[in-house]
Amino acid sequence: MENLIDLHTHSYISDGSCSPTDVIKAAKKNKLKAISLTDHDSIAGLKEAKIAAEDSNIELINGIEISALYKDGNMIHILGYGMTTSYTWFRNWYT
Repeated sequence: MENLIDLHTHSYISDGSCSPTDVIKAAKKNKLKAISLTDHDSIAGLKEAKIAAEDSNIELINGIEISALYKDGNMIHILGYGMTTSYTWFRNWYT
């Protein structure tokens, strides 16, 4: 049996169409073992996703997709994984 994961998902917190809970439900339906919710510039959905992941027996890897600009103005997105959500600074900065 394969151990499938998806490390780049979005909820309606950024540009996705589903709630964080529904993202986890879709992962369960597709037999994923682990998932990372990487909404753009926000960790606001991670608390909800964590509860849904625990209920679905799916490993949740905390994630975010940070928007950044090069000096020339071109936009890039940087994926970050495994950060703690307990730091007040981080929660206040991105939510």
